Parts: sequence; C-alpha cells; structure tokens
Amino acid sequence: MRKILFTTAALALLALPSYAVAADAVATATPGKALKMVLLPKFTGNAVFDLAHNGALEAQKELKNPTELQFLAPPASNPTGQIDIVTAATTLTEVLRGGPRDAAVHRVLGDVEVIAIDEASGRAAGELLGRLGLSGHRHALDALIAVVALAQRRPVLLLTSDPRDLGRLTEEPGQPKDKRVAVVSV
Repeated sequence: MRKILFTTAALALLALPSYAVAADAVATATPGKALKMVLLPKFTGNAVFDLAHNGALEAQKELKNPTELQFLAPPASNPTGQIDIVTAATTLTEVLRGGPRDAAVHRVLGDVEVIAIDEASGRAAGELLGRLGLSGHRHALDALIAVVALAQRRPVLLLTSDPRDLGRLTEEPGQPKDKRVAVVSV
C-alpha cells in the first residue's frame, strides 16, 4: 500500500479552484512558464485514469511547460496497492479558517485520513529537531509532519511546497531508497 502525505500546500491545491480563487474566477497557466503538475490516480490500468494522464500530458505540451508531469500511481487495481492519502492534524490548523472557503477543504478531507498528533508524536518531533539542531515554530510544524510520514508503512510520498526542510527532516540514510520517505515538491 502506497501512502501519500499532504502538507498544507498540497491540501490547499487539492481544494482548488474554490479554495484559492473566487467562485467566478478562472485558474490560468502562462504558456512557457514552469507549472508543477501532479496527477494522483488510485492506480494505473484504468481507462479513465489513463485518459486523464494523456490529457495532462497534452496540456503540459500545449503549455510548453518545462516542468515534468508527475504521475504518481501504483500499477494495480489491487486494493492493497492503491494509494492511501493521509495528512497530519497540524495541517488543518494551517488551512482551515472557519469560513465559506473551508467547504472545499472539507470535501477533500472526506478522502484523506487525518493522523492525530499525540504526546508521543510531539516528543518524537522535538527530539528530531534536537538531533538536527533546528528550532522555531516553522520547524516545529514541519517536524510533526515528518514524524507522521516516518511512521507510515512504505512506500511514502510526502507532497510539500517545502521539499528542502522536509527532505532534511525525513532523511533516512541507513534505509534503501525504496524504503525511504520520498519528498515531492508541489
């Protein structure tokens, strides 16, 4: 079973367009300008997902997007091979504001397992920060996400707008590459 862990940026992106733009606005992309495109189907080999992949590749070509499309999916329709999507409860603090825009986030959260942050997670995050010589609120939230990612069964993809810090926090040099948390920039 592959796990994908969403950070704030990734969760907000999934809630687009109603989360980030007005209801009557149109999201646009500038031809030739780099745009990160990620497609996350449950698995490959499904005609609908394959058509979506082909459409995303066509859009990337049409936009002359120099950034490679990331198609992140296991190769089987076997339920144990499907992607589980999780996030840390701390991510909710960063995206929910108690207003009408939250509706889109709540729709996305219906398909996401939210991992609670407990005392053990807090201690592990603090110890992680200590080992790396980091401190501060920004690093504290990242460390909690890293602890959640490191606790998941592998393989794990961590989607984030902060790959440098989360890559450092989830480093596992003693593990084979396929057993490490893979940090993906979105």
